Amino acid sequence: MEDLYFTHMGFDFGGDSRMAAKVAEKMMNVDYVGHAAAIMQLWLKREMAAKKGGPKRWTPRYLKAPR
Repeated sequence: MEDLYFTHMGFDFGGDSRMAAKVAEKMMNVDYVGHAAAIMQLWLKREMAAKKGGPKRWTPRYLKAPR
C-alpha cells in the first residue's frame, strides 16, 4: 500500500493524471485490511477532497495543514 501511495504521488506530481487516477482507484479498492491501507486511503481521500476545493488536511503532501 505504501508503494502505491508513493507511485500515485509520483504520477500526480509528474502530471500524468490518468495513471494517478488508476493508482488511486486501485488503492481505494484494495482487498487488504490493515493499518497501512486505512491510513493511505484516508490520506488519498483528503488529497482528493483538497483538489476539488475542500480544505487541506494533513497528509505527506500537506505537511503544514491541520491534522
